[in-house]
Amino acid sequence: QLLDNIYVINNSQWVVNERVNLKDFLTSTPGGVKRVKGDGPVGDAVSPVVATPILDKILPAIDYWDKTKEIRSGVRPGSDMDPDVLKETTKGAFLEHLNRASQKIEMITRMLAESGVKEAVLQCHGILVRHQDQPRTVQLRGKWVPVNPQEWKERTDLSVKVGLGTGNEEEKRQKLMLLAQLQFQLLQAATQAPPQVYAKMYALFEDMAKAMAFELPEKYALAPNGPEYMQMKQAQAQQPNPEMQKIQAQEATKQHAAQMQAQVDQNRQEWESRQQAAKMQMDMALERLKADMQMQLEREKVAMRAEVDTLIARIKAEAQIDAAQLTAQTTLSAQQEQASDDAVGDK
Repeated sequence: QLLDNIYVINNSQWVVNERVNLKDFLTSTPGGVKRVKGDGPVGDAVSPVVATPILDKILPAIDYWDKTKEIRSGVRPGSDMDPDVLKETTKGAFLEHLNRASQKIEMITRMLAESGVKEAVLQCHGILVRHQDQPRTVQLRGKWVPVNPQEWKERTDLSVKVGLGTGNEEEKRQKLMLLAQLQFQLLQAATQAPPQVYAKMYALFEDMAKAMAFELPEKYALAPNGPEYMQMKQAQAQQPNPEMQKIQAQEATKQHAAQMQAQVDQNRQEWESRQQAAKMQMDMALERLKADMQMQLEREKVAMRAEVDTLIARIKAEAQIDAAQLTAQTTLSAQQEQASDDAVGDK
């Protein structure tokens, strides 16, 4: 490859002059012959280009820019996560170091916001006012609301608010616990305090929430001019006096107790009536059962008496027949004996 009288052969650069055979140098053959012209030394015809090392010059430049970024941002890569350093560092010292780094980052972020983001937002605002001729629905503070850029006024300046989060996880938990305590106190004030007092307490809660980097205080409490707070107050206004409620509750309890006692008495009377009716029905059933059993017994007695009489009559008849047969046999025997005696006497 010919580049301004410099040839690259087998990934090496060579400087040649008019004595060399260009065809040999244009053919890249490993171990190939490179012919030169004349009787002079070969080293006068070709010589390798020596690469000057520049690593010792690049590394100081990289180190310089790393230190510059560290000084400007306050954050050293990997220093906060070194276990050998953290095991000898107290919690307060670590948090103080982290806060200092965060303050430098916040300063840089605010500078970028003021110098770049602010101008970009102003330009976007102007473009929307000039070209957006229809209302749009956007999400603002967690709610979808309609906006019409045609109704906006032209702005030449605006305030930049940089949201940098709420710190580390432990700091977030502490802030949320404090916010929960304030929320509980504010909830009690919303139900008991007058609206004017509650409005001032909510203003303090709003400032404290924003100071803790919570940009939507109405997400955690009822705003004095919000519909939820108005509905709660209207519901409380429609409710009667607590003392009257207590008296009415006592009267209602007494009436309920009287109704329960009347219901118990009625149930007891109905139960007794049912028990008496059941007893009467049982007695009647027993009487009917006794009568049926008596009638059955009488029928059995009559049947048994008839059977006994029939048996006695049959026995008597059989006895009479047996007696008649015996009498007849006796008479016959006597007659036969008499006849035999007469016959013997005649002889």
